[in-house]
Amino acid sequence: MPHKFNLGLNLGIIQFEIEDILNGFGSINREFAGSFLLVERKSGLALEVSDRAEKGCRPTLSKLHGGISQQWLFHKYSKKPIEISILSVSCGLALDRTQDKIDKVPVVCWEENGEAWQRWKVKKTYDKFGWQINSVYDGRSLDVGEAPNSGDEIWMWTSHCQTHQQFLILPFGKSVARNDL
Repeated sequence: MPHKFNLGLNLGIIQFEIEDILNGFGSINREFAGSFLLVERKSGLALEVSDRAEKGCRPTLSKLHGGISQQWLFHKYSKKPIEISILSVSCGLALDRTQDKIDKVPVVCWEENGEAWQRWKVKKTYDKFGWQINSVYDGRSLDVGEAPNSGDEIWMWTSHCQTHQQFLILPFGKSVARNDL
């Protein structure tokens, strides 16, 4: 039987029960899971994109508030290993790492197209508390830099699993679990 990871967090007015995130897809036919908050582990800042965002906009980090601009859905593309796209609840655009295969490539939001640069694998960190989000395209990770601040943008960087490449993936709000949006 697989190990199930549960963790309770109390962040003031917001309380979370975190379970094994990838099992959130449930049945084989479920294509979407969420919504989730993506919180950078070191700083506690959440990934955010404006509800008025347009193609090419840059997601930023901001103070955790749990609003719709910080909520994300996972769209599953494959079963084993699980590959997902990450969609903004507020604007419907997907995280896109662009096609350059170098460090410090910006992450943008773009219409979902299913290409490898919009697909991600998430894996538990060594201490099983956080998650590393890696591009299917080249294996690089979402990275916020060593001293992230509110308003900072995220980048792609060679995977090293230091804390600024680790995220908490927190279930939040009404769960979405259906084959259409």
